Amino acid sequence: RKYHPTIPTNHNICETTISTTATQQHRHLTYHTWSFPHCNINMKLSTAAAAININIISSTLVHASASSVRSMQASILTGKSRKDAKTSKSAKTKAAKNMSYSSSLEQPCNGGTPNAGTTCVKQTANGCELQVGPDTFPTKIDSQQQGHVVITNDGSSVEVSGSIYGGCNVAAVQYKDTFDPPGNCSPPNPGTPGAWMSLWFGAVGVSNSNIKSFNATIVDPIIPDFMGDGSVSVSYRQWGVAAQPAALPEDFTTEDGYYEEACKFEGNTSFGVYNSVFQTVLAAGNADDIAAPPGQFMLNEEIEIFGRNAWGLGTLLSQESLGKVFFSMERETTDLWRLTSRVLGTSIETSLTFSQDSLMLIFDEAAMNGDLPKNSTAYKLADENVWKWVFVPYMKKEINEVPKRLADIPRTFVNISKYEDVHIELEPDKDGNPVTPPFNTTQKLGYDDGMEITGELFGGALYLNFTTLHADYGLGGNRNDVADSLYPWRVCVVESLLAYKRGSENSMDFNYDTMSGSFNMTFENSTESSACASGVCAPTIQTCTTAYWVEWCLSVSAPTPEWCMSAADTL
Repeated sequence: RKYHPTIPTNHNICETTISTTATQQHRHLTYHTWSFPHCNINMKLSTAAAAININIISSTLVHASASSVRSMQASILTGKSRKDAKTSKSAKTKAAKNMSYSSSLEQPCNGGTPNAGTTCVKQTANGCELQVGPDTFPTKIDSQQQGHVVITNDGSSVEVSGSIYGGCNVAAVQYKDTFDPPGNCSPPNPGTPGAWMSLWFGAVGVSNSNIKSFNATIVDPIIPDFMGDGSVSVSYRQWGVAAQPAALPEDFTTEDGYYEEACKFEGNTSFGVYNSVFQTVLAAGNADDIAAPPGQFMLNEEIEIFGRNAWGLGTLLSQESLGKVFFSMERETTDLWRLTSRVLGTSIETSLTFSQDSLMLIFDEAAMNGDLPKNSTAYKLADENVWKWVFVPYMKKEINEVPKRLADIPRTFVNISKYEDVHIELEPDKDGNPVTPPFNTTQKLGYDDGMEITGELFGGALYLNFTTLHADYGLGGNRNDVADSLYPWRVCVVESLLAYKRGSENSMDFNYDTMSGSFNMTFENSTESSACASGVCAPTIQTCTTAYWVEWCLSVSAPTPEWCMSAADTL
C-alpha cells in the first residue's frame, strides 16, 4: 500500500502533523521528527513503516536512495531538483519506495553519551552537524557539496546533505531499501554469458592485525583513453582505499590456478567466496551498472556484504576539476566504520558510516535462510569483525563487447594512475604494542595476488594467477587455439596486462617501518610527454597492432587460420 500526503508549501504554515494507522498485521511504527529553518516548532511524522510508504520531497534533494546511486546520472550535490535528476528506470522505482524527505531534521542525542547505533543531526547557523555514535568531533555540513550516509544498527539509514537554502536535506531509508536484495551467485563456468572481459587488478596484502585506519590520495585521476563507442561499452572503477576480511584460501583454485565453481565455496549457495568489501570509488563509463556521462567520474563509497550492496550519496565530477582526491577508511570505534571521499581544495566531501551490527544483519539473515553456514569461515570473519586484506592501488574494468581494433585494448588502461600519501594504521596487540611484522611475510603488498580476470574472452573461466593465465592464453598458450578468431585478442589482453603489472611493480614505493608510501599503476617503458594525459604516454604493445598479426599470418605454418584472411581489416 502507498500513501502520499501533501505537505503544505506555504511558509506561514509551520506545523503539520501526519499520522497513519497501521493495519492489523503491521504494528511496528517508526517516528521521524523534522525542523524547518523558517519555523520555531517541529513537524512530526508517524508512519507504519512496513505497511505504508510516505514521500516528503525536498526541492534540492537529488539522490533517491543509497541503493540506486550507481545508476543515477545526476548528483545530490548539484542543487538541482529531484524531478530534474536523470535516473535509470530502476533508480526511479526505488526512489518511490519507503523514503521520507524533508528540508532538515533535528534528532537530538538527549544529552547522553551516544552509542554506536545513535545518529544525531543538529541544525547550525550555516547548515548542520552530524554526529554518529560516541564520536566527539561531529561532521560539520555547511555546503551543498557535502553528502553523508549513516547506516544504523537496525540496518536503516539516514542521508544528510547540505542545502542551497541553508540547513540540511535529510532522508530516512528503511532497512529493506538500504541494501540491494541478495542476488544469486553466477559461477564463471565456461560458456556462462556475461561481459566480454572483466578485470580486477592492483596491489594487495594481508596484514597481521585488523586495519584501524587507511588513507590514500589519488593525484589527477584520469579516465582511460578508450571508453567504448556506439557498439562497445566500457566501465572503469578506480578504488581509493578498499579492504576485505581475508585473502582467498589457497585451495580456492585448482592446482593450475584455473577455477570454475566459485559458487560452491564453503557451502555458500547464493554468493561466492567471502566477498565482503569496503571501498571508496571513482567510477566512469557506461557498463557494469555505471551510468556516468563522458568525461565524468562518479565519486562514491560502497560496502558489499554477502552479495548485497549499499552506497553513499555519490556525486558526479568532471575529470578536469578533480586535482587531488583524498580517500580514507577509519574504525571510529570497535564497532563503527566510516568511509570518506574528499576533493582537496574544495568543499566536496561524501562519507558512508556503518556499524558492525548492521553488517551482521545481512550475515544472520543468510544463515537463517540456509545460504551460509554459521560455522563457515565467511560467517566467522564477519562475526569477529576481521578486516585484514588491503587493496591499494586497485582498479576494475569491464568491456562488454569485442572492440573494433586490437589497439583499443591498451587504451582501456590508464597510462598512469598516481597514489600518494598512502598510510595504513593497524590495531595494536593485546598489550598495546605494534604488531610485528605488520604484514604476512608471504603476502606483503604486491601485485602477484592482485588479479582476477574472466569473461567470454576466456570461455567464462576465472583466472587468479598471472603465470597460469600466460601459459594458457598467451602466445602459443595451452588453451589458446590458433584457429579461434579470439586468438590474437587473448594474446593482446594478456601481454597488455603483464606489461602493466611490470610497470606498476617498478613504480611501487612502500615503507613497512612507517607503513606509508606511494604507488603508480602504469605500463612498463612508459615515457613522459606533455602530449599524453597526466604527462605519461603508454608504450606500443606489439601484439596489439594490426601489423604484427598480418606478419604473423604470413609466417605461420599451414594450415593458416581462417581469421588471417581478414586480419588487416578486422584487427
